[in-house]
Amino acid sequence: MRKNYRDKVQNCRNMLLNKFRGAHIDTEIHNTLNDIYRSMFNFTNIHSIDDEEIEIFDEIKKELILEEFQWLMKEYEKSQADNVDWSLEEEDNNLICPVCQKFNCTLQNKVLTCTNCKSAIITEKSLDQIKYEIFNMLEKHNTACNNDLQFTLVPDTKESHNIYAICEECMEMQMIV
Repeated sequence: MRKNYRDKVQNCRNMLLNKFRGAHIDTEIHNTLNDIYRSMFNFTNIHSIDDEEIEIFDEIKKELILEEFQWLMKEYEKSQADNVDWSLEEEDNNLICPVCQKFNCTLQNKVLTCTNCKSAIITEKSLDQIKYEIFNMLEKHNTACNNDLQFTLVPDTKESHNIYAICEECMEMQMIV
């Protein structure tokens, strides 16, 4: 019974998420979830269900509403954080190291370096080109997969590395620099 109930709820997730992107009022979301649950489970023979079963249904409903509400809030906060990060990075002339994600990379004499990772990548590309390729790869990947890309250094020569974008979920692997 719980699995069937949960499956019906998951079918409404995308609709809810799209409806409440940008909504800031928690009560609206909570009320909408309640309405959806009520509409999904209209008990026509309410007289044939005893009070104990009704209490169990109410408990399940409350648990799932809370779970869905928390999930929606987490997804909303994540999307808002992503939007802020993208807008800041696109305006900025710096490139945060995709591997360690802590310090800015510098490009001097055709060598891209990060002081934190101790990486050195020989490249003909400009900092803007590298940044564009990273953002383009992220955007392309996010349209096809919900998992996050991981960036890693792969040795190229004794003095240089390449940066690869790897996704464990969809098994995508692409050289960025």
